[in-house]
Order: sequence, then C-alpha cells, then structure tokens
Amino acid sequence: MADLLKAGTDWLAAQAREHLSRPVTYRRGATVLTGVPAVVGTSVLRVADKAGNVRIVRTERDYLIWVGDLAALGQPADGDLIDDATDGRRYEVRPVQSEPAWRYSDSRHQRYRIHCKGVADL
Repeated sequence: MADLLKAGTDWLAAQAREHLSRPVTYRRGATVLTGVPAVVGTSVLRVADKAGNVRIVRTERDYLIWVGDLAALGQPADGDLIDDATDGRRYEVRPVQSEPAWRYSDSRHQRYRIHCKGVADL
C-alpha cells in the first residue's frame, strides 16, 4: 500500500516550492549560488538562558531552502549571506540566542529552515 502521508507531504512541498518560493542568491565566500528557490518565513522560539529563564524570541527572517539546492555548499553556516532581490535586502545566516542558525524544517530532512538577520540593502 502506498504511503499516503509521504505522498501528501511530497505534493505539498512541491506546491510550496513552485508557488510560494522566490529566487534568492546564496553566498559563502567566493561561492555564489543564484536562483535558489526559497520560501520566506519567521520562527517563534523558546530560548532559555544559563539560569533556566525562558523567553520567546521571533526571528527577523527565515528562509526555507531545499537541501539539494545547497548541495554544492553542504549545510548552512553562520555568516553565509542571502541576497533577496524581492525586498532588496541582504541577510546574514545567524544563530538566535542559544539556538543554532538553522534546523531541518521537515521530518525527512529535505528542507533547511535558516534563521537570518538583515545586514544591508542591495
């Protein structure tokens, strides 16, 4: 029997990639990947400090990018840059408080959710 949940999530991911994404330029050092499809979002994170106090933090900008589209670079790294011509801004991949700069956005590890901070106008 076919795995209907897998088929459904694959279909939904394909629809998001086709209809919700925008092309961005992903930069790491001298390596530049252009036309990378990315879905824009934000995250609400519960962040604990060393004393165990928890607070809610919202990321400035998240990009959901398919793992295969960054295969030439591997996993996202702190300090990578994303140029978003749609809003005319450059974003830097950054950790959020004690949280890492990225995580997988799905259970099968097909998309990265990359946390970013705006750093410049294009």
